Formats: sequence, structure tokens, C-alpha cells
Amino acid sequence: MNKNRNIFPKLYQGPTIWLLLKVTDGCNLKCKYCYCKQKGSCKKMSFSTAKKSVDYFLNKFKNFKYFCISFSGGESLLNFDVIRKTVFYAQKKAKRTLFGGELLFQLYTNGVLLSPAINKFLFRNGFLIRISIDGPDYIHNAYRKFANGEGSYNIVMANAIALLKLYKTKNMERRITINSVFSPRLLNIQERIAHFVKCGFKSYIMAPTSSAPNTEFFFSVKDMDRFFNEYSKLIRWGIQQASMGWQKKSLRDKLYGFFPFLWKMPLGAPLKLYYPFCGAGVTSFAVLPNRNIYSCHVLAEENRGKVGNIINGIDNKMQMLYKHNDVDSRKECQKCSIRYSCGGGCLAENGEIYDNFFKPSKIWCDYIKRHSALDSKLYAKLSKKLIEIN
Repeated sequence: MNKNRNIFPKLYQGPTIWLLLKVTDGCNLKCKYCYCKQKGSCKKMSFSTAKKSVDYFLNKFKNFKYFCISFSGGESLLNFDVIRKTVFYAQKKAKRTLFGGELLFQLYTNGVLLSPAINKFLFRNGFLIRISIDGPDYIHNAYRKFANGEGSYNIVMANAIALLKLYKTKNMERRITINSVFSPRLLNIQERIAHFVKCGFKSYIMAPTSSAPNTEFFFSVKDMDRFFNEYSKLIRWGIQQASMGWQKKSLRDKLYGFFPFLWKMPLGAPLKLYYPFCGAGVTSFAVLPNRNIYSCHVLAEENRGKVGNIINGIDNKMQMLYKHNDVDSRKECQKCSIRYSCGGGCLAENGEIYDNFFKPSKIWCDYIKRHSALDSKLYAKLSKKLIEIN
């Protein structure tokens, strides 16, 4: 495995199998906007369940180019022992099972429990890391608090920077991605990104809070207008950064993390759109401590999207339901010019609005269309920049 390359765009362009193991329901933070419904529970996944999950999915999907096992929670590091054992087991299993494919590991964490010993383990096994940091201290601490009400920024950022320094020793820093969640009441998009850049991070993902209508974290049409005003500022900042002497080879590399449509836009070449449907129920699955298999770990929080269990496997009829609900079969999507860049929206977001989570929500559609238009503008500007460089 070449740990130095920028792997994320390749994974999202596929073909990749994503197996998410929710190794615990418990968490050491009380984030106000969290989608997890079972955080009060301390239920943990056993190694036996994790092992059976690896056995089943590696045997079923052994011909894929990439096979990524993600560990999530709650806070995944509360069950680090099972993570460690599962990694060693999966590595041995993959040598006998994967035919030319590449086994990867990913960790979702709030960063509180990162330590020198854990960092060394993650580093040695080439983990992709997703650390939840919302921005500077006043932004992060607004919602990401301990149970006693204290903010978690100082601990999390110190731990994240220590991990970053270790990854930099092998040029692996792009394997650490900052997950930043923004809400209708607290946007500050450019300020967040500028802060992460200043701290030395190279990859960022921005995501809106997910919530039902008429709740604190739901994005109304007016809220979306405010967001895109902020996002336009970020676009101008990105273009400015591209004009500061970046080399041709690294232009998109430096920006892809927070302009996601650039993943599908090869700079200096004709636009080629991929079909990045998230793969829920087709190539992406989540296993919970109760051994049930779900199409999506967020839907699982509402006990929706169950497609089987690791004892009896995936229900073929359920999997076909997901396969046949692509954008070409959805009436709402058939005439949309960016349907292959969107994939019909996030099933969990759709499920917040409708009982049928295959039906795209209008708010999500508007969000993606406006997002795509602004990213296309940036793409055009960067392509022009490449021509100037050449």
C-alpha cells in the first residue's frame, strides 16, 4: 500500500466497498446536533461480531478494487481493543481473500481519546482519519461539549495536531480529514477553513446539520441563502489561493477537500462526470453491535434501512431495491442535468423529510444545484489558471 498518495478522490470514484462497523453506542461528548440516538447506551460491538462481519463482507465482495473498513460510534475509540483486534484479523483474512484489491481502514473520532500509543497504531496501519473539529474554539465549543458543559476544543485540537505531526513524517498528512459541521445559526465557512489551514491540515469536509423540519438545526430556504453567500466568499478565497503560485500538479489536490465537486472535474481536461451515489445498500453498509446490517449508519439510528444480518447475510430483494432506485429510475431526477454528480441525494437527509427515503428532498436538490454551480465556476477559473501555467 502506497500510504503517501492522496487516496480519497480514488475511493469516491470507486469501485469501493465501504463497511462501517459501529463499535460502540457510547460517547464521551454531548454534541447538541448529533444524529446518534443511542449515545446514552454503552453497548459495544464484540470482537466476535466484528470478525464475523469482516468474514462475510470480504467473502462477498472480494473482487472489488478497494475494500475500506470504517470504525465509528458513538466515539469509536471507547472500544479501541476491538478496533485493534479487527485490523489485525482483517489484514490476515484479506491476504487469503482479496484478489488484487486493496484493504484500507478508516476511523471516525472526536479526537478526545487520541494518545501516543493509539496514534502509533493508526500511523503504522495507514488509517484514514476523520476528526470532528468544527472550527476555532468559539465555533467548536458552541456545540461540541463534554457532559459537564465544558468545551472540548483545546483537548481535541492538541491531540489532532500531535497525530498530524506523526503522519507528516511519512507525507501521510492528507489521510487526516477534518469533519466540520455547520448549523443555520453558526456558519462562518471561510473562517473555519482558514483556521484549519493555519493549523496545518490539508483535507477538510464541510457538512450541514441534519435535522427534521421546524427544528433548531434544520436548514430553511433562507438559511440556505445565507450559507451560499458564505460559500461564495470561500470560492473567491479558493481562487485567490490558486493565484499564489501553486504548482499545476497540486492545484486540485489542495482544494478538493472543501470543494467536493472538484473530485469529479479533472483540471485541464474535458469535464467527465462520475456517478457517486453513496452506495447505500449496494456497496456501502453498516453493521451495528446487534449484528444487523443496514444500508446507512444514519438511517440505522432510526431503525430504518435494515438489509439483513451477519448470520444470514444481506437480503437480495432488499439489495435489489437499492440498486433499482438509482437516479435514472427516479422521476424527480430524470431531467436533472447534474443527477450523476448528485446520485439522488443523501438517503438519510431524504428520510428526515419523507417516509420514502428514495424521494429526493427539494431543499437537498436546491443545495446540490447551487453547490455544483459555484464549484463549476471555481473549476473554470482553475482550468484557466492551468492554461496560464502551461
